Amino acid sequence: MPALAVAWLPRIVEMAHPACVESDRRLAAFLLCDVFEFGTFGADAAGLAAAAAYAPALLALAADGPPPRRQAACYGLGKAAAALGDAFAPHAAAAAALLAGEMAARRAPDGGAAGSSSDDEGEGGAAGDPSEEGVADNAASALAALLTRGLAAEYANRWAAYLPLRFDPDEAAHCAGALRALLEARPSPIDGGAAVACLARSAVALAEGTGTTARNRGGAPPTSAPDLAAALAALQAGGDAAVLGGAWAALDGDAQQCLQALATFKAAA
Repeated sequence: MPALAVAWLPRIVEMAHPACVESDRRLAAFLLCDVFEFGTFGADAAGLAAAAAYAPALLALAADGPPPRRQAACYGLGKAAAALGDAFAPHAAAAAALLAGEMAARRAPDGGAAGSSSDDEGEGGAAGDPSEEGVADNAASALAALLTRGLAAEYANRWAAYLPLRFDPDEAAHCAGALRALLEARPSPIDGGAAVACLARSAVALAEGTGTTARNRGGAPPTSAPDLAAALAALQAGGDAAVLGGAWAALDGDAQQCLQALATFKAAA
């Protein structure tokens, strides 16, 4: 890793510059993703801080441009947060705001409120481009990495309001695991009412019978059901009964039935 850092990372950052051609900028996004996902940075603070110095390049790559590059850069921000932990903290606020913005940019086909669940039946953002849904789901998964590292907790309820992920089964499974971890935390950064609504939407999506909340299910998609069931159990064990009861009463009958089925899954697991 030191040789890579000295010889190649500065060149990759140069490729990420807005003045470079798009093909170079996209390649830079992919390479930086690999650096943070597979790189070894050591445990010393100096090494982690040196690696974190390359996070701004990912932020710039994610800020605008074509969906494939932005999606890769969002993914890379999540991997950077997961790999660097507290060393990523100086960039956490900017990253969380950018990622939340990508999620909020997607609106329901009927013009509903921004930042709602990614269950928009294939519509990908204001332009109706499904590739934008991939960007938004990767942004949500990256924000989950920040939240589970104890960063950007003020975005926890906004993140939960976006769930379940409906486009990308891999990121849907990652977010289900993150939701479980955040609801098992004491105290949880997610409000009880927001958690009930989130789990109800997830349970309705699971009721389609494939084990994932995502619609794109080629091959054998990773299952989200066990983590969602465990998240529900954690909420029941640690949530305020009055808050949970009020949130339950606000659900429609179908959502209540699906949430009860998720609780049964928990009991059978």
